[in-house]
Amino acid sequence: MFHDFAGSVVVHAFGGWVALPAVLLLGPRHGRYHKDGHIAAHPPSSIPFLALGAWVLAMGWFGFNVMSAQTLDKISGLVAVNSLIAMSAVRSPLPRLHV
Repeated sequence: MFHDFAGSVVVHAFGGWVALPAVLLLGPRHGRYHKDGHIAAHPPSSIPFLALGAWVLAMGWFGFNVMSAQTLDKISGLVAVNSLIAMSAVRSPLPRLHV
């Protein structure tokens, strides 16, 4: 039987439906593609904002995963460690297997 743990389906569905009209309205980034359709190098606009966004995302993910699985008086170390390992493995510099 399906159980929507902590409302994740609602959160992700809402985000997807809100993002769809925004993407359709904004369109592709100017200068991202060449005339022949190939992708042009497009450096990030602000490294500090990228770092801040990654930090906010990591703290939000860690807080949501750990705190939604527990109560404040019984935080499990296993949930915290699993969340930390998952965050560090997402963009690990280790080589990836291409299947």
